[in-house]
Amino acid sequence: SVSDFYDTPTREFADVSLPAATHLERESLIIGGDKVRYRSNVIEPRGNAKADADIMFELADALGLKEKFWDGDIKASFNERLKETGYTLEDLPEKGKYAPYDLGPDIERRYEKGGFETNTGKVEFKSTTLEEHGHNGLPIYKEPYWSHVSTPEIASDYPFILTTGGRSKNYQHSQGRKLEMLRAIEPYPVLQINPLDAENMGIKDDEWLKVSSPRGEIEIRALVSEIMMSGVVHAPHGWEEAPVNMLIPGEALCPITGFPGFKSSLCHIEKITK
Repeated sequence: SVSDFYDTPTREFADVSLPAATHLERESLIIGGDKVRYRSNVIEPRGNAKADADIMFELADALGLKEKFWDGDIKASFNERLKETGYTLEDLPEKGKYAPYDLGPDIERRYEKGGFETNTGKVEFKSTTLEEHGHNGLPIYKEPYWSHVSTPEIASDYPFILTTGGRSKNYQHSQGRKLEMLRAIEPYPVLQINPLDAENMGIKDDEWLKVSSPRGEIEIRALVSEIMMSGVVHAPHGWEEAPVNMLIPGEALCPITGFPGFKSSLCHIEKITK
């Protein structure tokens, strides 16, 4: 299931879609830094939309867990969160104004009295937490799942190192892709490729490319850029038009974090005509 304000590509894969209320349609409690504030909703939720908390409360009620979720009372949950601040909800100013929150004295070199927040209280060059869970406490290098060293037979057909996840200056991950003002600045995804590689393949800016791996393929436009090392290309994430995650081996996950190899895959590049 998904919960969102409007249609997104993710909803196409969901069996249940729940319409969420926007920040103007739901009340919220904000505790940040040295300030606390309560912000009421400006308007009631439109259509079938519900605040995130109300969705959770109704699910809890259906599962017989209502009493564990403040009996469905959002203000009771706010007051529980406020205990550490010394305020109650009734103490906070109206219309979303801030109330000061005393964080206490800012103590420099706190570690000299209480040590560091590690198992040993010291600076750890190896992680005792990782060791407790059966892992090596020191960083170790392991060749990527696909690479010119670990899988030369795959690299012969997919010679480029593929990295993804670089941030855009215009978008927050996949958010904002449908905003016309942002699309005017960055209208489509591009594959960044080194000028030498582009010259060898006869690739120019905005030309269409097919990028493939043993898992799948996508179509994307080219951006020739000296920011890329020769032999390495970068494809952005979060684009419905060019879902780069289709190229990443999902079966190869970090045993500690569960993270895929977004920075160390392999791919083949081919010019196409559209």
